[in-house]
Amino acid sequence: MKNMYLISYSVKGIKNIDTLVTLSFYKKTIGKDLGVQNYNIKGIYGVNGSGKSGIIMSVEILKNLICDSGYLNNPITQKKLDAIVNKRTQELFMQADYLAKAGEYLSYFRYEITLSQDMSGKYV
Repeated sequence: MKNMYLISYSVKGIKNIDTLVTLSFYKKTIGKDLGVQNYNIKGIYGVNGSGKSGIIMSVEILKNLICDSGYLNNPITQKKLDAIVNKRTQELFMQADYLAKAGEYLSYFRYEITLSQDMSGKYV
């Protein structure tokens, strides 16, 4: 959708990210005019091992969880999650805040998902 805007994204527990990392894409008061040109993140950069790919992977996982109701039932997905979920935290937390604009109305949404293994070792 062209009228949806990511406001912030947080992740913890993927690859080497074991503390909460939050990216704020919009650092101003939100009014009727969103002024999307004022988004403040244009790219993610850092030294090797700083968590760039973990952040991107977590965004892909969140998208798949939202768009594919059978995503966690796939054995390949379960194997991938087992390889990338942080071994120290043993769970993957993702949170995305976004705005949707319909005409003159703004709606604020938040997806907050935590994945952890159940008794059988499957991520739920």
